Amino acid sequence: MEITAPKAIEAMQALANQISYFELRLKEPFQVMAFLRDELAAQEAPPEADVNAPSSPTDPNEGQR
Repeated sequence: MEITAPKAIEAMQALANQISYFELRLKEPFQVMAFLRDELAAQEAPPEADVNAPSSPTDPNEGQR
């Protein structure tokens, strides 16, 4: 059985919440699997714009008159 990354995070966070609240008596639970959360966020983020790229790549003559 395979599990998706978001489902793995959700399941582990639920377990961490139970341990944090009931066993450790913490007011706030700790965040688990931060490395996987960060990796997923990086994959979903749009690529950074190239500051040296032309503003309109479809018109090579833009700005030339």
